[in-house]
Amino acid sequence: MSFADPQMQTEVLGRKQILYAIVDPAQISSRHPQLFQKVFDLTFVLTQRLLTKATGQVKFFDTVDDAMAHGRFSDLVIVQSVGNFILEYRFLEELDRFCKFHSDFFLLAFPPTPRADHSGWQEFDSRMMVVNVASWRQLGYPGLNEIEALPRILDRATADKTVHDCFQPCDSHKSAPIARSVPGQGFLDAVKSRGLTIHTFPESLVDCSLYVRPEIDSGRLYEGLVNRDESLVLDFDQKKWIRLSVPRPTIWIYNSEPYRFNIPIRHVDAYFGPAAGFKYLDMLSYNPNVEFFFYDQSEESLEWIEELKRNWDGNDFAAYLDRQPETLKKKFKYVNSSIEQNQRLLFDDLGGEDSFKRLWNLFRSASAQFFKCNLFDTSDVRELLSKTNATRPFFYYSNIFSTIFTLAAFSREEAEARYSRFQSLVRSKFPGAVMHGADVSGRWH
Repeated sequence: MSFADPQMQTEVLGRKQILYAIVDPAQISSRHPQLFQKVFDLTFVLTQRLLTKATGQVKFFDTVDDAMAHGRFSDLVIVQSVGNFILEYRFLEELDRFCKFHSDFFLLAFPPTPRADHSGWQEFDSRMMVVNVASWRQLGYPGLNEIEALPRILDRATADKTVHDCFQPCDSHKSAPIARSVPGQGFLDAVKSRGLTIHTFPESLVDCSLYVRPEIDSGRLYEGLVNRDESLVLDFDQKKWIRLSVPRPTIWIYNSEPYRFNIPIRHVDAYFGPAAGFKYLDMLSYNPNVEFFFYDQSEESLEWIEELKRNWDGNDFAAYLDRQPETLKKKFKYVNSSIEQNQRLLFDDLGGEDSFKRLWNLFRSASAQFFKCNLFDTSDVRELLSKTNATRPFFYYSNIFSTIFTLAAFSREEAEARYSRFQSLVRSKFPGAVMHGADVSGRWH
C-alpha cells in the first residue's frame, strides 16, 4: 500500500470542515519518548498528506476530549492514536462514500473483540474514530475520553443492535459474554433516543490504514523501526509496517501522476527528472531541443530508461514488456489496474497514440544522460547540477521527499531540512530554474 500522486484529483468530502486530531491515549510520550517522536512524525505527516484531497487542520491533543472541544465547529473530527498510519488517499474516498449513505451517523469506531481464550473482551481499540459533529451536538457534546468505559458501552451496544457494521449488522457477537454494567448506559440511551447509530469501521476503510500498536513491546518496536528489522518484533502489523518501509528494487514503467506538467515550462532548456514512466515526454511539446538528465538511486531504473530509449520503437509497449526477462519483469511497478488502463491514460494525457509516438521519436533522437544520484545527499546533488551549461533548467523531483521510505529513514524535521537544502542548492546554481514536486507533507509546488 502506498500513496499515489494526488495531482489533479477531485477533492472529496465536499466542503466539510475536518479536524484531523492526533492523540496519545497509551501515553507513549512518557513511556518511550524516542518511539513517540518516531511514530508521531509518521502519523502526523501521513495525515498531512490527506489535506491535498480534503482540506482541514492537523493538530495534536493530549486527550480525545481536548480534540473534541477544539472540533466543536468542525463537521467531522477524525481522531487517530499515534502509530495509526493512513497509507492511501482512498481512505477519504471511502469515508466520503460512507458519509453519503449514512449522513446522520454519530460515530465510526473499532469495537472490542472477544479474547482468543474466551475469557472476555479485549480492550477497546482506540486507534481511530470518526465523529459526526452534528450528531454529537444532538447528544449535548458528551465526553468521549472514557476509554475504560467504552468497552462496556460498545459491548452493550452490540447486544442491543445499536452498533452496526457498514454493510452487515454485528450479530456475530450475540453469544459472547456481554458486560451489563452501569457505565455507558446513559450514553447508549441518549444515542438510541435520538435515532443515532454507532458504526464499526467497514473493511474498505480499515484496509487503507495500519496501526503499529506502539504500546506493545515499545523498546523492540523502536529498534525495529530505526534498523528496519522486522525480526525484532512479533506483532503482525509492526512487522508489516517495517516491511513496507524498506525500499525494494522497483522500476516504474508508468507514472502515477498525470503526464502533462501544466506549469510554465515553455522556455526551459534542460530537464532533470527521475528515471520513471513517460512524463518527461511532455517537455518535447514545448522544446524539441531540450536536453535530458535522468537521475535515480536505482541503477536498474536508469538502465531501463536508457535501454528503452535505445531499443523500443514506440509500438505495442505491452508486447515489449512481455519480452523482458522474468527477473526484470518482477521489478516492474505501476498504479491503476492494468497495463491496458495505464496505456490508455498515457495516450489520453499526451493527445492520443499518434501524438505519443511523435514525442517518443523525438525523445529517441534527443540528448540524454543518466546519473545515479540521491537527492538527500548534498554532494550527489552538486555533482548532478554540474552536468549542464543550461541557463534555465527544469528540475522535477516528483514525490521523492514525501515517500514512506523518506519518513522511515529521517525524522520529520530532518526530512524537511534536507528538502530545504536540496532546493537551495538548485536555486543557488540556477537562479532561473523551474522546480516542481511535493514537499515532505505531500503538498505540490
